[in-house]
Amino acid sequence: MSNQIKDLDKSHKELLANLSHDLRTPLTSLIGYIELFEKDDKNKEEYLGILSRRSKTLKELIEKFYQYAIMTNYESSELENINLVDLTIEIILNYYDLFEQAGQDLEIKKDIEIFETVIDRKLFEMLINNAMDNMLKYSKGSNKISIVEKNNKFEIIFSNKTDLKDGNYDFLFERMKVIDSTRKNSTGLGLSILKSAADKLACESSIIVKENIFYLSIKKRK
Repeated sequence: MSNQIKDLDKSHKELLANLSHDLRTPLTSLIGYIELFEKDDKNKEEYLGILSRRSKTLKELIEKFYQYAIMTNYESSELENINLVDLTIEIILNYYDLFEQAGQDLEIKKDIEIFETVIDRKLFEMLINNAMDNMLKYSKGSNKISIVEKNNKFEIIFSNKTDLKDGNYDFLFERMKVIDSTRKNSTGLGLSILKSAADKLACESSIIVKENIFYLSIKKRK
């Protein structure tokens, strides 16, 4: 027990250190460009564009940290009887404009219309949002969301092109885990938040890559 407490304390300290670094970097950049904006009258439009992009990045980082903090001690209390097909599509549709702006396609395929179950709506929305965020950030195209029912289980399969090699990538569910540390604005928390939400909802989750296609699967039994 003592060793477990020590490991947990070390883990939290490492997390805080990583979060502090991830927040400090875009914040320092923002301050630098604000100073340039104030001094340079010729390039104000360019600096405004940079400030806008960096501000959005900082907002995204803070949002992920906030979600992770919520998930750490979250206890489900408000359960509803929900048609997961309708709710999933409702959430996905909110991303169409973002994918269009990124020059990405987005296809939804479903073979069922109704799959009702009692579930925590807030947690389920967090789960799907993080899956969509991950696809939007890392996809190389051919984005597809399949909604099916197999063996009395509701399954959502998020698939897209990737540069990753074939194999099992469940390790990406680990906190702060990223494949390429040079990728900017990646906290390594998105899939960890997804996994925590899935576990609390009694959902199965898995990640595999096959023939340059990244597959993220989420399954829920009634």
